[in-house]
Amino acid sequence: FIIAHVQTVQQSPRREADFSSLTHMSDEEILQSPVLRAHMLVFGNTVNTWIQQLDDIETLIALIQKLADSHVIRGIKNPQFFKVG
Repeated sequence: FIIAHVQTVQQSPRREADFSSLTHMSDEEILQSPVLRAHMLVFGNTVNTWIQQLDDIETLIALIQKLADSHVIRGIKNPQFFKVG
């Protein structure tokens, strides 16, 4: 799951805008980047929290909405990042 997210970041046509600190790096350098590693840890913890909330749908929806809102505020609106399944 995390690897798929890294690949999405690498292939994003908006990579420069969405991950400005990674624009000057090759794909190999990105995989070793502390910035991307930190993002992946946050992402993984977020998914884990969602899984833990599967028995409380209202809280799960609120958590997902909060993440979506934080991305929109920063101008990250790429539908590819929000595909489920």
